[in-house]
Amino acid sequence: MLATNYRGPHRVRIDHKPMPEILHPQDAIVRVTRSCICGSNLHLYNGSVPDTRVGMTFGHEFTGVVEQLGEAVEKLKIGDHVLVPFNIACGKCVFCQQGLYGNCHESNSQATAVGGIFGYSHTAGGYDGGQAEYVRVPYADVSPTVVPDGMDLDDAVLLTDVVPTGYQAAEMGGIQRGDTVVVCGSRSGRHHGGQMCLALRGRTSHRG
Repeated sequence: MLATNYRGPHRVRIDHKPMPEILHPQDAIVRVTRSCICGSNLHLYNGSVPDTRVGMTFGHEFTGVVEQLGEAVEKLKIGDHVLVPFNIACGKCVFCQQGLYGNCHESNSQATAVGGIFGYSHTAGGYDGGQAEYVRVPYADVSPTVVPDGMDLDDAVLLTDVVPTGYQAAEMGGIQRGDTVVVCGSRSGRHHGGQMCLALRGRTSHRG
């Protein structure tokens, strides 16, 4: 299959890489239909993220069609079109049970501060990401969500990271009805943060 291949700082190319395989009964193999490039990928590209290894495939925002399923997966079926959030979470550890999926201890057991993330260095578990034709998705019963009928895939892929990021920022900001909010920066996450301010109870947003 074709996939991005990190070769060192400022060196990323498209290469033929081996097809991913089912490694655990809870895995799924997804054929990618949409994939985004996040502004945070620049940190990887520039070599700023510790333990970003040569050969890694980037991409933590993607949708795709389920092509294979491990024998323990119960909530998905072959052919389902899913959006796959960037966090990789087991759904059962002490952090997941508190809704802190970004701190899942099982998906990145050697870390102390972050769970697994697709395509974001071995610091985040070493999982290849969605800038590829196919991806292995661990814990497939937990995070992947079937795309509703009639939903545009260009909209669905935004729900894997950028829109939830903007929503969380608006919520964490403690913005009240009638507040005027200035959102600084031009990255898509900040744009969607501004849009979420508008969506949350009619608040007003100005971007700068």
